[in-house]
Amino acid sequence: MRYDEYFELICKSMPEDWNYDDVVGIYLYKDDIDIVIENDIRWLENTDDTCYEEWASKFHNHHAYRKRFILMYRDKVIKHFYGVFVNGCRCFIPLPDANMKITKEQYGVAKIINSFILSNEEFDSYLKQANIITE
Repeated sequence: MRYDEYFELICKSMPEDWNYDDVVGIYLYKDDIDIVIENDIRWLENTDDTCYEEWASKFHNHHAYRKRFILMYRDKVIKHFYGVFVNGCRCFIPLPDANMKITKEQYGVAKIINSFILSNEEFDSYLKQANIITE
């Protein structure tokens, strides 16, 4: 599988195409079980995970926490994926660039993560409230 094919599958997938195991923090793509998104529970262990970005505190609950996920294929790391849980962990938002933009790939991965927390419309509403746009 090519790198671009990997992200194309993720971006075109629907929430029902994924299983999530909360005990181990694994998102598993049902159509190809070699594609996994892993919640990196060891990242920031014993350090402060609080996010102090201005955009992350625009919500009712101002607490925001940095988070990293690992995108994998056949147990190989494809990419580390960074973002922030905002509004008291009610939504995961990928880290935007300096122009407050996220890529199509960032949006696709975050859509999967958020599908087990909230609806796509709610996710889009969070992005809008944070003034983040998708390229």
